[in-house]
Amino acid sequence: MGNDFCADKSRSTVKEEDASSYCGMLVFAASVARETGTDVYDYRADFCGHAHINHGVSMPPRGETMDPKEREALDKKCKAILASAVFHQDAYGAGPGWNGAPL
Repeated sequence: MGNDFCADKSRSTVKEEDASSYCGMLVFAASVARETGTDVYDYRADFCGHAHINHGVSMPPRGETMDPKEREALDKKCKAILASAVFHQDAYGAGPGWNGAPL
């Protein structure tokens, strides 16, 4: 895959009217997410290199409030994952390919 593939794939997920909003990628290790109790699993059915993340928390229907204990558990997991993450800016967000430091 490589950095160029990842950058191009990231850009392709942004709506055309929001294309200028792409500016780089946030990278974290799946092992860190798993340490929080989050499931991370390969999901090549979408595309090679793609993973699904499941925090094990059921989201309430739109307009309903999440259970406070579930919300607290979700926040704790997300904060731990984000604390380990590193943002890599793409110097030329419009592409093509990756134009930043090695991922």
